[in-house]
Amino acid sequence: MKRFSLLILLFSYTLIYSNWEIENEWIDKVDGSFILQFEEKVYIGGGIGIEMKETFGLYNLEENIITQLDNLPFGKRAWSFSFVINGKGYVGCGDTFGNFTGAKNDFWEFNPELNSWRQLDDFPGSPRVGAVSFTHLNKGYVCGGFDGNQSLSDVYRYDPNLELWEKLVDYPEQISFGIAEEIDG
Repeated sequence: MKRFSLLILLFSYTLIYSNWEIENEWIDKVDGSFILQFEEKVYIGGGIGIEMKETFGLYNLEENIITQLDNLPFGKRAWSFSFVINGKGYVGCGDTFGNFTGAKNDFWEFNPELNSWRQLDDFPGSPRVGAVSFTHLNKGYVCGGFDGNQSLSDVYRYDPNLELWEKLVDYPEQISFGIAEEIDG
């Protein structure tokens, strides 16, 4: 039986039976969480449900168990961008209030081997939520987002070796709350 997981909601879809099943109720109706995936380890953090979340956990795909880790050092956060490069996770921006008025532009690095966070220099763009992010050729990209008033179209590239952001040419449209994934990169 082939299965794949849509980790944002922690449901799985069974191809043979064509139905959705709840995989894990640890995040009970949470929206806006971020995910960091390191091969077989998947970390889930933040989000908003009944209230804002500052929780952070490790999801074991084989056993379908989420182990609660220390809370996020940057507090409650939803709709942050995230990406993984060279064995480290990066999380930035996001909303602290749950109504798109508490946007931040801070930027953090997660080391899964040490289970530790390190605050880096702030993301250089304006504070935002719902930015589209992805990794390509060992660099992180952040596109658009929502600043509380409008969707944005700016694009930034992060180089973890230099710990520097570079502003690129704007995306041709305003974009927020999208999904990006590198294929055959």
